Amino acid sequence: MMSAILSDTVGFASPTCTQKDKDAVAELAEIAGVTDVDTFIKDLLIAKTNIEGLSAAELVEKDLKGYPFNSRDVVVGQVELATLEQVDGMIEELEVDLERRCNEEGLAFAAVMLTDITTAQTRLLYKGEWAEKLVKHEKDGMLMMENTLSRKKQGWPWLQNELV
Repeated sequence: MMSAILSDTVGFASPTCTQKDKDAVAELAEIAGVTDVDTFIKDLLIAKTNIEGLSAAELVEKDLKGYPFNSRDVVVGQVELATLEQVDGMIEELEVDLERRCNEEGLAFAAVMLTDITTAQTRLLYKGEWAEKLVKHEKDGMLMMENTLSRKKQGWPWLQNELV
């Protein structure tokens, strides 16, 4: 349970983190005999961000959520990484997978948030009919979202405003 809370709150760094989460971890650490929660968090996040051996489709599917929006369907995935360099050689494959999902599933928009959990920087990859609405935010061919760890509280609300 402690690992689940720490994973979900990215070691208390996510804006989704509450005092209840912190209190629960403190109690659970005592029960589990974890004396150094910071080291536990570091080890957990290293394990959590290991994407070795996963295909582009598996990465997109790893944490993919669908949303009905403006009478259409969209999907937004998120991959938490220790560094964005972990996916450097996969960007084209990830974009091909997003495009495939749009075509096969009739989605208006498909995106994946590539989130560096150590810097709170997210690179957004996106495809679909509504993709052109985001091009204005690209710099050097990339859309970077600063201080963005949470899809629920940061990524998706921002996308809703932009996709209107």
